[in-house]
Amino acid sequence: MKRWLSALLVVLLLFTLSACSNPFKTGGDAEDAASQLMGALSDAVSGALGSNASGDETKTVAAKTYHNGLLGVTCAIPADVVVADLIEANMTENAADSMDRDAFEWYEYGDGGSMLDLLTLQTAEATNDGDHAEFHVFAEDYPDFTYEEYLAATEDYLTEESDGYVYTLKSKRTEQLMGIAFNTFVISVSHADNDVPYIEEYRIADIDGLYLNVYINYWSDSSKSKTDAENMLKDVFSISR
Repeated sequence: MKRWLSALLVVLLLFTLSACSNPFKTGGDAEDAASQLMGALSDAVSGALGSNASGDETKTVAAKTYHNGLLGVTCAIPADVVVADLIEANMTENAADSMDRDAFEWYEYGDGGSMLDLLTLQTAEATNDGDHAEFHVFAEDYPDFTYEEYLAATEDYLTEESDGYVYTLKSKRTEQLMGIAFNTFVISVSHADNDVPYIEEYRIADIDGLYLNVYINYWSDSSKSKTDAENMLKDVFSISR
């Protein structure tokens, strides 16, 4: 269901910003940046989210609250969701234990960028479940990208067609979550083999030079899927700076 599950972000991932062998050059336009992002995307996604994408066992975690103290992120995991991935080096029960970025588990892209994965939750293990919904939070570090360049490249990438999937930008906006400004992209994803498109929502914020991504997806024809995704965003995620 998620774009990276078809082994394209996907995002992130995203938008998972990944590139060719050369480092990103500052000052390039968004089109050049977006073309760079496509090069090693599949490798970055499969490496960073491999256990989730491959259908390996999900984690069993009691309903708890986890933090990333450096980013100010808190996630309260409810008892009725599937924990597809929880990076315990990056999300700790005590916020003071996750303040040192050098102690985190980073996924290095090899081009100077890196990903800090935090947490992935699902309402069902099977992504083709008609009521499936997903929540994922992670951050990326791209020192050679300004935030504006990152957003522009992300938008270009999210509207590319790939492997028969058609990505349509439904809307973009700036919104406030807990007093933090997020740039939100809403994408409709369709495929010739599936009559029902699904919706991806990416919320991105610049947190002291780290680009925080909060992602949800849901099936467009399922009110339960959409409600569950929105509830995970509302009830699971919080941020304080």
